[in-house]
Amino acid sequence: MTNTNRSLLVVALVVLLGVGAVNRWVRVSRAGAAHALTPLALPLAEIPTEIGPYTARDIPLSSDVMRVAAVDSYVQREYLDGGTGRRIVLYVGYWGRENVGMGHGPEVCYPAAGWSVDAPPFDYALSFDDLAGPVKAVLAFHRFFRAQPEGVARCAVGFVAVTSGEYRPSSRGVFFHQPGSSRPEGGHYLAQVHISAYPDEGGWVAAEQDIVEFAAMILPHVARCLPRAADG
Repeated sequence: MTNTNRSLLVVALVVLLGVGAVNRWVRVSRAGAAHALTPLALPLAEIPTEIGPYTARDIPLSSDVMRVAAVDSYVQREYLDGGTGRRIVLYVGYWGRENVGMGHGPEVCYPAAGWSVDAPPFDYALSFDDLAGPVKAVLAFHRFFRAQPEGVARCAVGFVAVTSGEYRPSSRGVFFHQPGSSRPEGGHYLAQVHISAYPDEGGWVAAEQDIVEFAAMILPHVARCLPRAADG
């Protein structure tokens, strides 16, 4: 699978996420339920471009995609291990307003973009340390495939949603439907983290292990950027 195809895959995913975000934004605007932005603790650009054996290049979204996606902030990069040729695509999208954001994850967006499910998703428990101490996260792993002229393309995705400091394998049901609800610690926000790898035939386990190892390195840096209790 070429770099261009990989980049287009991630862009298509963000577009699909954004379509729902716009629909939700329209409904919220009509209801007059707009809320102030919960700012990031640090810009997502502070997530390192060099980590472990990987060096990254940014994959910017076009202005049209940005307008549709309606994220308050994002980072999208392809990380390359120059020694082994392993590639990881990272996408982090952030919504810092109540009732804005998209609850769909890979289980919705990839099939909508023409990918087929290879196997049911499964959860993987992961622990890491951030500034506040140990954190327990649950990643949802998804396997997709799609027929292409040059053969079958495969994509393994590790997904985690973060809302008000909670790491969970789905972002469904995390929206804030009560305009008058009290602010939780750290404020109202939703972040989605997609970590993708592209296995060869029969290479799902190796690709997923790459994702686990990469997640353990990158999630502490993502956590540093997200709102904390003291910031709320």
